[in-house]
Amino acid sequence: MPHSATEIASEPGLPRTERLLIAALCAVVRPDHALLTDVTRTALAEGIDAAAIREACLQGIAYAGFPRALTALEAIHELLPPSSASAAPDVPTVDGRAHFDGVYGPHADKLLAKLNEFDPLLAELTIEVAYGRILARPGLDPCTRELMGVAALSVLDLERQMTAHAFGAVRFGASAAEAYEAARTPALLFDDVASRQHVDVLRRLLAT
Repeated sequence: MPHSATEIASEPGLPRTERLLIAALCAVVRPDHALLTDVTRTALAEGIDAAAIREACLQGIAYAGFPRALTALEAIHELLPPSSASAAPDVPTVDGRAHFDGVYGPHADKLLAKLNEFDPLLAELTIEVAYGRILARPGLDPCTRELMGVAALSVLDLERQMTAHAFGAVRFGASAAEAYEAARTPALLFDDVASRQHVDVLRRLLAT
């Protein structure tokens, strides 16, 4: 049976804040605005900074595009206090590349070469936008962002990418158990077959 935000926050294995931010991003990319509203209310009641919730929504751009992030922020806009943030300065491309390298480790150069083979602009946008302007942003630490990404990619049924980001989370300091718990969150939220299968896949891979 699908879990509520309060039930999700109480699940062992991850800090409550991380579990709720993971749940928020899952709701953004699915999309499930009723769940996102529930998660937002629960997170705010627990003292989680509204800026972190906004970051979860903005991170959705990297996985599911601007429309998902836009409609997510629209859905919870009235629940959040006004943002004090101004337009973020450009994040240097080197920060995007550093985050990319942090995620993929020894496989980073080979993957970037493959993206260039598909289309050089794809590689450029991946580094400058997806990693430089979104995933390397301040506001959430890289390890938390990677755990969130694991769950989001499971929701999107992108098993290969989910697995890559699980190992990325471990490279940024997460334990294998925490990466597994991130993947387990969509299964708890939505109780669907694909999410449960992803949990089993990741359990086996992280155990090797």
